[in-house]
Amino acid sequence: MAFGCPFEGRVDQGAVIADIAHFASIGVRHVTVGDTTGHGTPSTVRALFKRIAQDLSEVTAIAHFHDTRGTALANCVAAYEAGCRWFDSALGGVGGHPAQIQYGEGYTGNVATEDLVNLFEAEGIATGLDLDRLSKASLLCEKMLGRPLQSRVARAGYGFVS
Repeated sequence: MAFGCPFEGRVDQGAVIADIAHFASIGVRHVTVGDTTGHGTPSTVRALFKRIAQDLSEVTAIAHFHDTRGTALANCVAAYEAGCRWFDSALGGVGGHPAQIQYGEGYTGNVATEDLVNLFEAEGIATGLDLDRLSKASLLCEKMLGRPLQSRVARAGYGFVS
């Protein structure tokens, strides 16, 4: 929870940088920067990812956003603008914390892969992923889980891709 915690409040970016610096000092080269409760905003995400790129250039930061408060896609764009090129996602937004955990009112989903790919491709950012297959896989995942998932692209179709 690099941006905010439902129990501790806002997270100091300096503390996040210090933690990543510690990992770098022991040889870690890939670090996932998580917003598992959806407290990040584009401005806070952009600032943190820029700072990681500037202060810890030996570390590859991986963006991991949950869509708890509807900002996951915007935060992915902000991280991309700050130089991030690695993103976690899940078909249909599946995953997150266990539903019985009470923060986020049980809304736990990751950013949906097909929604993220659609947005990046529409913005001219090549992903190499097939949106038709992703959308079909998302709908199959939904069917197998027996519950509606959070993918917008699987329902509405993808937009105009570059």
